[in-house]
Amino acid sequence: MDSVQKIMMVAKLPNPDALPEFEPVWDRMQQRKARLLKEIMEAANADIGLQELEEDAQVRAFLAMGANAFGYVVADGRRGRHDTRYDQRERSAHERTDELPSNWVQVLGIMLSMIRDWRRR
Repeated sequence: MDSVQKIMMVAKLPNPDALPEFEPVWDRMQQRKARLLKEIMEAANADIGLQELEEDAQVRAFLAMGANAFGYVVADGRRGRHDTRYDQRERSAHERTDELPSNWVQVLGIMLSMIRDWRRR
C-alpha cells in the first residue's frame, strides 16, 4: 500500500510462553488480565495516511502475534488511485481497479499485470 488510512490490530492471549516479539502487547494484556486486545488507528488525513507504523513497537508486536496465529491485522489504504484492503485472516489483498474492458484478453492482461506487481511487493 502507498498509504494506510486505517488499521485494526487484534491480539489474542497466547499460551504462557510468549515470544519476545510479543512483549509490548503481551505485557499490557498480562497487566490488565485481558484475553483479547483490539486497537484501531485511523489517519487524521486520508491523503497522507498513518505515519511510521513500521517504527511503532506496539504495531510490530501486533504484527508478530498475528504472524504466529495469536491475532490478526486488517488494513485499509490506497495504492495509486485505488483503494486496497488487506485482511491477514484471508492471507490475501484486495484491490479496486478502473472499469475493466469488455475484451477477456485485455482483462487477463490487466490481471496478470496486477499479480506481477503484487508479487514484487
